[in-house]
Amino acid sequence: MPRAVRPFADADPCSAMKSHGQLEKVSLIVKISTMLTIFGKRFDKLKVRVLVATVMVIAGSGFMLFDSVLVAKQRINESVERDLVSHSQSTLVSLVEAFNLVDYTVKRGRQEWLETGNLRPHGEFIQDFPNFKELIVQVAVIGADGYLVDSSLTDTPTKVYLGDREHFKVHQNSKRDAVFISKPLIGKVSGVKSIQVTRPIFKGGTEFAGVIVASLNPYYLSQVTFDSIATAGLVASLVGEDGYVRVASRGADEESIQSQLKDYEFNASIAPERNKGPYLWRRSAVAGLDISLFVGYPVEKIGDRLFYVNWATGLAFFVMMFLIVWYTTGIFRLISTRTNLLLELEESNVKANSANAMKSKFVAGISHELRTPLNGILGFAELVEMSGSLDEAKKYGKVIRGSADHLHQLVNALLDLAKIEAGQMSLVYTESKTWELFDSVVSLHRYEAEKKGLLLSLNIAQEAPKLITTDRIKLMQVMNNLINNAVKFTENGAIFVNVNAGPTHWEISVVDTGVGISPQQMSGIFDRFNNIKLENINTSEKQGAGLGMALCKELIELMNGTIKLQSEVNVGTSVKIELPRGVDENKV
Repeated sequence: MPRAVRPFADADPCSAMKSHGQLEKVSLIVKISTMLTIFGKRFDKLKVRVLVATVMVIAGSGFMLFDSVLVAKQRINESVERDLVSHSQSTLVSLVEAFNLVDYTVKRGRQEWLETGNLRPHGEFIQDFPNFKELIVQVAVIGADGYLVDSSLTDTPTKVYLGDREHFKVHQNSKRDAVFISKPLIGKVSGVKSIQVTRPIFKGGTEFAGVIVASLNPYYLSQVTFDSIATAGLVASLVGEDGYVRVASRGADEESIQSQLKDYEFNASIAPERNKGPYLWRRSAVAGLDISLFVGYPVEKIGDRLFYVNWATGLAFFVMMFLIVWYTTGIFRLISTRTNLLLELEESNVKANSANAMKSKFVAGISHELRTPLNGILGFAELVEMSGSLDEAKKYGKVIRGSADHLHQLVNALLDLAKIEAGQMSLVYTESKTWELFDSVVSLHRYEAEKKGLLLSLNIAQEAPKLITTDRIKLMQVMNNLINNAVKFTENGAIFVNVNAGPTHWEISVVDTGVGISPQQMSGIFDRFNNIKLENINTSEKQGAGLGMALCKELIELMNGTIKLQSEVNVGTSVKIELPRGVDENKV
């Protein structure tokens, strides 16, 4: 029974047109890909430039932050210096005013005592300076023999010996009319802690007659004169040339100040090593007196201000680094994304060039393949027309039938490939008997095999399922192509079609003892229009269009299977197919 020719009415001729139309668009993609590929080669250099720029920005930003820290510290030092100068000057004015009034009182009391031999009552002394009435505790006179001879607190002072006091001794052997300010001491007459401001008393201009003393309240100086300094968080201290503290501001540790200033050089305008110890000092000499005003700024307070500067700088640096890293990472990510895109475009460029070459090969190949059967049909049709006998016409008609059949197969293969490429090839799964399906395919080629003296054997394993669920038409199309090739390229020996099934896949193979294929030829065995030229056969009769194996591969992969080929020249060829079992029942 002659084999029925499968009509190609179900094939879509437009698919090939669409596929060809897609190839026409390749040229535009090629141009764009080429331009972007050239630009993409510069991306590595761009990354380096971005990295260098980032390092420079970080270095520049770090330098700017470091410079800003230095500027901030400089401004803090300037601010500290301004505070010291401002408080020193304002306090110094108050001190000079106070000691001028005290010295005025001492001179006036001395003059009155020399003239009258008595001191005025204390109330009359302080009424001359009501704003400083709490400053002077008493005014007294010590005689040349060292005993107290007069006091503003009483008309009949107790005879107390004061000749051992420093403020008496400093004037006893001196001819200078100078002011002396003593260390704080407990008065023998007043009984309170006081500072003695003294001047010598001379009779006749040269004879030492005693010492006049004004006892000052140190708490007044501490609480009133130094009040603004203490309120500002600073400390102040009056220190004599002997290095001893006369009075300090409230809240100040006199012993700590005494210890820190014990090695102070009083001929220096600024305290040496002023940045060491708990305070940063500034000295101001009190004009006309052998004492100096020291105003101290707590180092801890400066440290707190520097801490906030360092903390704010660190936070700014962290935020800046985060933004730089985030921005740089974004740039690198963008570069990487574009690089990947360019690599994909370059790959598309290669594929497009390959498609261009395939298109040219397609046009040349299909022109040749279509021309051959058409020439046969036209030539022998003309001979039929010119033939004189029925037998001769039948002979020519047989050739015409063979050429038309070849042309039909070629067009069907082309249309199937076009449908697969366009994604329009659908699968129709049906359940068939395993033996019946494969035997029907093998039977189509048994006559040709026997005519060449070949053994064509179908072997189905006993453990293989009796039923197979697959796209029957497409599987038969693949098997038909493979068996046809085996018969065509096998001159002697046998052809075996083996069918078995594993747990998850069907295992199908077509093995022949034909001429075989060299390793060089096997590399493109599944390419379209790859016409393999074999030296041991008549190529004019055996040469095909080069579409069969390509179509087999496309159909098997469409069914989620794999196809592999192994071959050795003059030994034979084995084509193995694996198709998945357990197809979705909704497709059956």
